[in-house]
Amino acid sequence: AFFFAAALYMLFGRFVHKAYKKKRTFYAVTDRRVVYLARRRLRDKLYDMPFEDIRKIAGEDTVVDGCGSLTFSRRGVGGFLDPWDWQRDLFCMWGHRGAVLFYDVDGALDLRDWVARLRSVRQEERSGLAAPPLR
Repeated sequence: AFFFAAALYMLFGRFVHKAYKKKRTFYAVTDRRVVYLARRRLRDKLYDMPFEDIRKIAGEDTVVDGCGSLTFSRRGVGGFLDPWDWQRDLFCMWGHRGAVLFYDVDGALDLRDWVARLRSVRQEERSGLAAPPLR
């Protein structure tokens, strides 16, 4: 019975579960941080990361037709997290300390470039250098 239920989940349930999670997940980029809000039945989960803490933005290779997933990490996550979405899902379920993940967002490359630009502006502000205005 266990293997039958696992097979049903692998065939159909994972798509239903992903759609359910996607419908209840919200992303935001402020002038100081990236924010990920996961609505849950019992308690909402909010993950955020200030621009100063972002060491790496991964996910360039997962973008298809402008839609893709991005990982903003403190530790420079790379390699094993980039190619497989299922590993990102596992880290998301377990709290993904050290990373904020944006799944299947439209305009992922533009968003990545925008966050990188905002991050550099924040770094220039902190160091006292004048930053060129944002477009």
